[in-house]
This record gives sequence, C-alpha cells and structure tokens, in this order.
Amino acid sequence: MQYRTLGHTGLLVSQAFFGGTFIGEFEDETSTRRLVDAAWDAGINTFYSADAYHNGRAEELLGQAIRPRRDEVNLLIKAGNRVGTADAPTTVQDWNATPRRVEVDHAFYMKRGIGPTSRGLTRKHLVSAVEASLKRLGTDYIDVYVAHFFDPSTPAEETLHAMDDLVHQGKILYVGCSQTAAWQLYRALWASEINNLVSYQSQQIHYNIFERDARREQLAAADAAGVSVLAFNALAGELLAGTHARDDDSLRDTMGFRRRYADMYWTDENFDLIEEFVSIAGAFGRTPSSLAYAWTLAQPAVTALNIGPRVVDGFAPAVNAIDTPLLPEEDLAIQHLLERYPTAPPTRERLTVESL
Repeated sequence: MQYRTLGHTGLLVSQAFFGGTFIGEFEDETSTRRLVDAAWDAGINTFYSADAYHNGRAEELLGQAIRPRRDEVNLLIKAGNRVGTADAPTTVQDWNATPRRVEVDHAFYMKRGIGPTSRGLTRKHLVSAVEASLKRLGTDYIDVYVAHFFDPSTPAEETLHAMDDLVHQGKILYVGCSQTAAWQLYRALWASEINNLVSYQSQQIHYNIFERDARREQLAAADAAGVSVLAFNALAGELLAGTHARDDDSLRDTMGFRRRYADMYWTDENFDLIEEFVSIAGAFGRTPSSLAYAWTLAQPAVTALNIGPRVVDGFAPAVNAIDTPLLPEEDLAIQHLLERYPTAPPTRERLTVESL
C-alpha cells in the first residue's frame, strides 16, 4: 500500500479508501467488521461513508468497526442529503438540462412532518447533521467532512463559514466536496481564499474509462488547484472487471452493478471495448480490475480510489494496482484502444440525489 497527502494538508491517506453504500444494505455488524479488518490488513487507513446511506445505518456499522483503532484511521463522511427518507423519490436531477436542474418536492416532506431545512449545505443543516453523524459513528471528530453535492440554493460562503466553525470547534479536521463541476470547485476555493476560510482539500469524482472525456475538465481543475481527486466507480459498476456478459441481461441487477449503471454503460460498443481491455490485461499478466484501477490512479490529480468490495478477496485488485503502478507499455496499449472508442456523455435521465 502507498500513502499520499490529502490536498494541501499533511494528512496521509492510503491510495485506496474503503466504505460506500453496501455497508448497511447488505452488510451487518459482523461482516462489516470483517471487511474493515481486511482493509486494515491490506494497509488501508481511510474509510468513507455518508450520513444518508441506508438511513444512517452505514455510519453506525462503520463506526463500530473502526472503534478499536479510531485514532489510527481517517474517517471521511459526506453530508447534505436527508437521513431517514431515502425511499422517497422526490429529489431529482435533470442531468440533460443546462445548467443541471434540481427539483425538490418540499410539500411531500412537509406533509410528513419534515421541513425543507432537513437537507442541503446550509449552516442550519450542517450543524445538525454533524452532531447526528458523530453520535452514530460513536466518535468525537470526523477527519474529512464532505459536501455530498453542489447545493445551488445555498451560497458557498455560508457552507464554508459553517464548516470553518466546525473545524475551530474540533468536530471536523478537514473538508472536501463531491461531484462538483470545475467552476463550482473554483467558486468555493475563491470564497475560501477571500474570506480566509477552510478550503476543500479533496473531491470525489465518478471516474472510469467510459467517462474519461466527461470528467476531463473536473480532473484538470482539481489538478491545477492541488485538490486531491478520490475516484469512485473505477470499474464502471464492475463491467471493467470482465465478469458480465452482454447477452446476460439478468446480471444488470446483480450485486455491485445496479440498474442505473446498466443504463449508463450497457451498450454493444462498450462491451466491444471491454473484450479488448480484458485481452490487454491478460497480455500483461493482470486482472482486468487491477488494470482498470491502475489506469485510474495514473490520471492527473487522482490521489486515491474509493472502493467497496463485499468480500475479503475483493481488496486484492486495488492493492495490486497501487503496488504495481501502470507501466508505460500498458498505458500505450490502453491509449491505442481508447482512440478507437470515443466516449459520449452517459445516459442519466432522472437520477435521485440520494443515490449518489
């Protein structure tokens, strides 16, 4: 395992983070502890989750699992979504609109006794959310507190002032963001600089071979600013692991490959690319997963991979990619492959914010 500093801080993080949405959905206390122990044994010292994952259950299980070594690990927690209403499909994004349009049916929640301030990046919500997360996690502080999404209804200054106060109170140590556009990242960094506030040190980005062009501006912006990119979904819903067949539609809803990923990536052209990618991996003595991870780590500004294996052996491909970085000849072979497969924006018609 290799370690890198996060952004402009001195915080050393492993090049693989473990956590994600499976904790609390399929994993119980015993299996979560087993996976956390396996991650630690693999050299992973950084774990992530979000307050809204499975109505807070993910935080509870992760907090219990890391408790024996709490001060030895880094904990990254995302905030901004509602907790306890994940089954209500009333918050949507129109990914095809310019700029992206966000709709929230506040009346739906008000009828159920839930006010509009139960989500977002306002001071009111963040102050409440961090206290709830600390309680669920069973800890006194969060190492990296992350804005789960860009909130167009809240000024960046308000969010950063609230986060700055939480840093001074010792409840959080550093801050980051997730899935922000290049201009949104720089708007926040500018607000931090002119107001002398804590600034984003990391950004989680949905990134893989199929989305390389759609994310290019985000990576370039983070690279220029010295913000660490934490890449997630590097296997494109496990398609790049080479374990799915194009003619087996039943696999679309299997573990690790949700329907939304199928809608984004399941095309004949992508499967053509995958077949050649698997052959390249075999020619270099790698598994397809290891090669996909190594390629992602080799991209500008990418500091770490966000991974969420459900079995102990699932850490091996990421560890191999970290210990054996992408070779020049591997990079060249992949470049030649990708030149023949230009990417198009992924299809996301109405994706719920809570699912990100």
